[in-house]
Amino acid sequence: MKRRTFLKQTAAGVGAIVMPWAASPTGLLAADAQALRIDADFPGGNVKVIASEGDIIDVAPDLRDTGGKWFYWHFAVTGAAGRTLTFRFPDQHCIGTRGPAISFDGGRTWRWQKDQFEPSRTFTFSFAEDAGTVRFAMTMPYGRANLDAWLNTHADREPLRVDTLCRSRKGRDVPLLTLGKLDGEPAARVMLTARHHACETMASFVLEGIMTAVLADEALEALRRKVQVVVVPMVDYDGAVDGDQGKNRKPHDHNRDYNTEPIYPEVAAIQKLVRERMTDRPWISLDLHCPYIRGGRYNENIYQVGKSDADLWAAQQQFSRLVEAAPTGAVPYQQSNDLPHGKAWNTRTNYTQGMPCGLWMSKQPGNTLGTSWEFPYATAGGAEANPASYRAFGSGMARAIQQFLGA
Repeated sequence: MKRRTFLKQTAAGVGAIVMPWAASPTGLLAADAQALRIDADFPGGNVKVIASEGDIIDVAPDLRDTGGKWFYWHFAVTGAAGRTLTFRFPDQHCIGTRGPAISFDGGRTWRWQKDQFEPSRTFTFSFAEDAGTVRFAMTMPYGRANLDAWLNTHADREPLRVDTLCRSRKGRDVPLLTLGKLDGEPAARVMLTARHHACETMASFVLEGIMTAVLADEALEALRRKVQVVVVPMVDYDGAVDGDQGKNRKPHDHNRDYNTEPIYPEVAAIQKLVRERMTDRPWISLDLHCPYIRGGRYNENIYQVGKSDADLWAAQQQFSRLVEAAPTGAVPYQQSNDLPHGKAWNTRTNYTQGMPCGLWMSKQPGNTLGTSWEFPYATAGGAEANPASYRAFGSGMARAIQQFLGA
């Protein structure tokens, strides 16, 4: 006799599956402690459970207000001890080059399932006999808890200040960090942004690496003393907390909102901050992203997104030479992988919805480098992308920033 499971969709659009199940105001609760449960009822969670038959479970990303398809998902499985389950994405490829990321400790630490995972719409996992809750995700998630852990580690370290950029659409305080020269007039400023697209979590580990180096790398003493570094760690803050895709959000996403009248409070606040704090002296800006899930030169290599203006492109290439020469750890970067304007997706037609952050920054007074970088989800230049390797890369980027500024 086949084992049957019961399926229900919550009002918020987050799929959950239990066997047996009972409804509750916050979703679904298992009536039996041994029942199989799949849910995304936690910060950054995202899944739709479509169907289940025996040990095969059909799931999909919860797209919410995304236009078209995208691939972010992050769910927890409880009550599967001793079982082998297959998770199937029937409508699209949603699994990266190393399979799912897996966590056994509630999302505090992660590992990839495999060193190499061939393109597939399914993955299979055998749960230990004593398995508790296991989380799976298409990326290694990074949320507010991760940022708070980093802040707690550096709470007593100068120079670091934590402020609020603005209130999000959902009333949350959007974090804003300032590092380096906090008081007095700096020789230069740096603007760092990440998570314009909420699902692009791996970029956050690179950002952590940059920030840690700014605070702790002995080689960056001059930068700490002379340069002010302003950081918006999660631009699409609601999306990062709620587990949205963020990419291609309707009517346009945060990275197409740098227009005369932005619709997102975070973008409006960034524009105001730049005009009030950044443009009175030389400054640079780096916006960190992740590309498509897998496949091809521009999804499995780190690269910089080129500007159409020849002078801006020359500045980007100057910076990329410094990054290529910096001690960035196990993950390789080659300047030759940078994406010039007019090639692949980096064309004028890709920006018809609105102006992206990097381009808007580059057009502001005093900006000498307004650039965007892409960091693959799982494999970069053949090497494993993970929190440690991307933090190391970020540390090298921080040294390149100091060199570029001549600090």
